[in-house]
Amino acid sequence: DKICERLCGEEPFLPSDKADRYLPVSFYKHTQGVQRLNEYVEANPAAGSSIVNKKNETLYERFDNNAVMLNDKKLSISAHKKRIAEYKSLLKS
Repeated sequence: DKICERLCGEEPFLPSDKADRYLPVSFYKHTQGVQRLNEYVEANPAAGSSIVNKKNETLYERFDNNAVMLNDKKLSISAHKKRIAEYKSLLKS
């Protein structure tokens, strides 16, 4: 399609630096690494203070509230927590 031709060029995928301009802040709720989060906020400065959930957390607050240290790296496990919550919900139904 024309969007892919315009943005991707010869590549079969859209590079993150180009995708960041088009994706909403809610897309990054489960970002696992702070470096990737920083790249997104650098491309979208307003995203750093945007509320991303019902708990009124910003991206960085959400990241910190779901962070663990693994091999000296700070990672968010929010996607894992969400997956577990969904599994438990399925088991109850």
